[in-house]
Amino acid sequence: MLCCAARGGRMTARCLGLTVLVLACGCDPHDAVRAVRSHEEPGTAGDGKEGAVAVPAPALPAGACSYDSQAPEVVRFGVTPYVGSEMVTRQFEPILAHLARVTGLKFTMIVARDYEDLLRAVLDGSVDVVSFSPLLYVEAKETQPCLQLLAMQVSSGATFYSSYILVQEDAPYQSVEDLAGKRIAFGSTSSASGYLFPLAFLLDRGIVPEEFFGEVRFAREHLDALGMLVKREVDAVATFARVLQPARAAGLDVNNLRVLAVAGRVPFDAVCARAGFPQESAALVQKGLLGLNGATPEGRRVLAGVIELGGWVMTDDSAYEPVRERLRRVRARGDR
Repeated sequence: MLCCAARGGRMTARCLGLTVLVLACGCDPHDAVRAVRSHEEPGTAGDGKEGAVAVPAPALPAGACSYDSQAPEVVRFGVTPYVGSEMVTRQFEPILAHLARVTGLKFTMIVARDYEDLLRAVLDGSVDVVSFSPLLYVEAKETQPCLQLLAMQVSSGATFYSSYILVQEDAPYQSVEDLAGKRIAFGSTSSASGYLFPLAFLLDRGIVPEEFFGEVRFAREHLDALGMLVKREVDAVATFARVLQPARAAGLDVNNLRVLAVAGRVPFDAVCARAGFPQESAALVQKGLLGLNGATPEGRRVLAGVIELGGWVMTDDSAYEPVRERLRRVRARGDR
């Protein structure tokens, strides 16, 4: 249970010894859908082997980068409200409590107002460690080369997830070309699965959204966008593969949706430390994350949130090259 009290334009909560700050807080509002499940990524059966995923070791920046010499009194851990502030808080509270136990560090969770707010926070140093969506990581790394990539999230053994374009089950559309003149909703323009990958997918097919669709809408986060489809305010929505789990938790009826198109495989979120964050403290956070996976009872308990998580693995910057490649294509037409 999250007990919040307004203070100074922010909402705060103390849960499990953590301080949670929700910037400009606004909590957003039976088996998996067969058609959606049929498009799921490999390795989603949940074999409990997430910790065994092999990816390259991280290459932390050196040379020109400098680091604070003293460990912080409190590590400010930033997250985006990609499925709403309340659900993200519920997801990360037990994770940060676990990190506090195994690292000896104290953590404060900061839930950003939106994707862009989190990017600003890490660039100006007002957060120390951050769970970045793939696109935010790429953009932050461009501006802050000394950003320290600590780990990549995994789920059911996979280091990627899918971007979907969903429609109503009873809709007549068989391909994205059938959506000519129809209404579509994207997520935040800083979302890889809700915007960047589906936009690149459409552009590759000669579809310019503002010319092809009758209406293009944008939402702050995935559940807002999905809600537009559920209410039939739009005819299609771009989102991520596992959106149904938090959608049901939010009370959305998503049993009559299907996948119209898979817009690409997206690398999972990146956990990073800001430029200058002490390397010893960063190593403690990294070790704590890498030791947390679904292969142990403790790991399953900590990771049993509203979004299926399998833990974290070591990675390097090249894992996010698919995001950069699509970002270059989108920028070539003047976006972002």
